[in-house]
Amino acid sequence: MLCTLAGATAERLALIVKAADRAAQLSLGDARDTELTRMRDAYRRAWKLGRAGDPTEACQAGLMAVTASVLLTLRSGLDGAACHAELEELAAEFAARTSPGDYAFATGEIGRRLLAALIDQGLSAERANGLVAEFRDAWGSAGSGAKDDALFEPLRLIAAMLADRDSTRPMADWVNSIETALTSA
Repeated sequence: MLCTLAGATAERLALIVKAADRAAQLSLGDARDTELTRMRDAYRRAWKLGRAGDPTEACQAGLMAVTASVLLTLRSGLDGAACHAELEELAAEFAARTSPGDYAFATGEIGRRLLAALIDQGLSAERANGLVAEFRDAWGSAGSGAKDDALFEPLRLIAAMLADRDSTRPMADWVNSIETALTSA
């Protein structure tokens, strides 16, 4: 309603997204899916707005819009074909906007590959270790570390949204193993 009355801006959409994100984490069942849908839709609008402005914001919004789509697809047991198209669109966006050594884009691309692994059911320990190594390389290149990294918020969201269903619980465990590996040693 806020965006309907006052117009959509990145800041207003951020408020909607954060509220939906939090509500999704606190909800169960169909209510969780409703909030994930609200989150996805707001992120899609922010992604569209961001393309005309800040590329970092656009890519982050795109990553989170696709994250919500992947979560909804996995939770519902639907075919992931639509998610593949979104993942390809996101990959093209990252490729067009990435500059060497850009930490935000590097971690976004790694996150995109994590989502692709989830949708493809490619949840091997080897793939998880590869993603961990890529994240650590990105941190090393940026001179940062795992403490307080913004990367953990989406990982925790993914794990929480997948943990409440028997069919997706192994995926949640796989994502948790990545976070555990990133925060250890």
